[in-house]
Amino acid sequence: MKEPKEKWVRFIPNILSGYRLLAIIPLVWLLVNKSAPLFALLLCISLVTDILDGFIARRFNVATELGARLDSIADLLTIITAALGVYTFKMDDLAPFLIQFYIYLGLLSAQSIISLLRFRRFPSLHTYMNKTAGYGMGIFFFILFAVGMHVWLWHVVITLAIIAATEALLILLSLDKAKSNVKSIFHINN
Repeated sequence: MKEPKEKWVRFIPNILSGYRLLAIIPLVWLLVNKSAPLFALLLCISLVTDILDGFIARRFNVATELGARLDSIADLLTIITAALGVYTFKMDDLAPFLIQFYIYLGLLSAQSIISLLRFRRFPSLHTYMNKTAGYGMGIFFFILFAVGMHVWLWHVVITLAIIAATEALLILLSLDKAKSNVKSIFHINN
């Protein structure tokens, strides 16, 4: 991994995560005011910044514990806001698939509760499966808002998301102490 030539590069991932946290305010405002196109646009920008912050942190070897935790909190709030957006604007499309959606949200909630109870902090695992599922969800949300519902894509993405959330839950139950950036259940001790 490359060391950044410019010292300011190390702040970019946290700035992008901070942006995602701040973007929650206008996203909620757009939800309340029923502005689906602007909500979708701002949500997509947030999803792109999520990809960029992790890429930059890894590429320039500037990942930090604070950055991992900040990113995880921004991820959680973005997922909740995206779910509210789907509920507000696209519920008719997802109504037949609510059980899968609720299972996924339940697993995410269980992760947060277990991590808070066991470690007094939100989880920040960033597993490969979570990243894959997160990218898939981002693509799904973009297509859902831009083009419309594609049932096959929903099934692929929600299956990946449920597997990723289950893996993360198992990791949290297996850890003795809080840990960030665990690549997979097979990397718990690394």
